[in-house]
Amino acid sequence: MDDQFPDRVAGDSDETVESYPTLESKIQRATEVIHTALEQYQNPALLWTGGKDSTLALSIAVRVADALEVDPPIAVFPDHLQHFTEINAFVDCWAEEWSLDLVVARNDSVRTVVRERALDPGDAVPIDALSDRNRWHVRRILGCTEETFPFLLGTRVGDYLLRQLPLNDALDDREIDALITGTRWPTDEKPIDEGRRICEATEGSDGGIKREETFVSSGRDSDLVPPHDRVNPILPFGEQDVWNAFFTDVFPDVVESYPRGHVPDSPADLPDGVEPASLPIPSLYFDGFRSLGSEAPPERPGDMPAWNQPPCEPSTGPDVAGGDSYVTAEESDAERVREGAEPTTPSDRLGSL
Repeated sequence: MDDQFPDRVAGDSDETVESYPTLESKIQRATEVIHTALEQYQNPALLWTGGKDSTLALSIAVRVADALEVDPPIAVFPDHLQHFTEINAFVDCWAEEWSLDLVVARNDSVRTVVRERALDPGDAVPIDALSDRNRWHVRRILGCTEETFPFLLGTRVGDYLLRQLPLNDALDDREIDALITGTRWPTDEKPIDEGRRICEATEGSDGGIKREETFVSSGRDSDLVPPHDRVNPILPFGEQDVWNAFFTDVFPDVVESYPRGHVPDSPADLPDGVEPASLPIPSLYFDGFRSLGSEAPPERPGDMPAWNQPPCEPSTGPDVAGGDSYVTAEESDAERVREGAEPTTPSDRLGSL
């Protein structure tokens, strides 16, 4: 890998959520950040968990790559062996649909032991049953002297072996110099950490995202992680902003018959000829799941779609917690459609770059 990284890529430490008060401004900023990253880095990739945040970032990256007439970034899927089966199927489907170079980052040694012993999440994994390399990392890097570790995310050994080590291998093997993530700035209600928790597992971080996180942050200063930069295009988005971006921007771009700004109350409320599988989000969100990080334990706050559940974060655009009611954000595409105005389209944004 070329050791010369760009000095600065589309980042400003003074920027905050308040710098992007509308949904349109958030999407425009994400587009600009990804556009610059795809131009300036030699071998960028996107950390794609299959969840809504990284899928939003990926959908924008695919669109930008198409406008630049370059290949989309490598898609790195961190298979920690505890995904919903629907997530694996979703990733395979849309990797083919978007013609992605998909890299599955997985610890095959742990996978073999888990399969041979029919282990469930939470069961004890014998460390001596792992490969020499895995044992070395557990003993020498983590300093663990236990005979087993729980087959569970959110634990020190589990996170390292199931998430960080396979990601390190992918970064190294594919000489990735920039990793685009679905990280978002935290709110007072809930820290958002899709991507960053994985990237910092070796540094003893609890995965929390600081408000000072910038659109580009360096990952070149750790001896345990291959040098790379993290590119965080959707930092200013709240949870509801992510959903609003799908309804007003992504779905209409991917599915021609999808009405811009339509918020479905159920699969039956989708337009004629459109099914959940037609949309670039896992169908589990329709089933009421709000977080899809792991099948164990599943988090399902209710039966209504995730976007119709009470919001836990500030948002810009349609108040999807209220069904089809809308707030008065002047630049919201959904509001513009509601008022009969012509919405800003994805090609409009790319044309302004």
